[in-house]
Amino acid sequence: MAHQTACLNVRITRIWDLDWYPGFAECVLVDALGVKHRFQDKIPVFSPRSLTLEDIPCVGALRCTIAGENPDGTLTVNTKLPDDIKSAAGEHLFRVRPSQLAGGEAFS
Repeated sequence: MAHQTACLNVRITRIWDLDWYPGFAECVLVDALGVKHRFQDKIPVFSPRSLTLEDIPCVGALRCTIAGENPDGTLTVNTKLPDDIKSAAGEHLFRVRPSQLAGGEAFS
């Protein structure tokens, strides 16, 4: 299962700089341990569609690779690949539940 590409479901909670294409967004991932992680990047990193202030909050996706399965059934994912994304705290490895993976259509 190592290095399989996937998408994580995230919650887009804020957008700004919409006067400049493509604008920026902040999203939140709550990991399998209940820890909240924030990410900030250009809107297309988290959503394949254009967003307006009226759309927020909304569901988004964060591309990652699956680094492995843990004994408790959770997955370790790495957001460094394929898009070199780190949380606001500088982290890129997260333990998530399999149900937190988005369907393959997230960025198709």
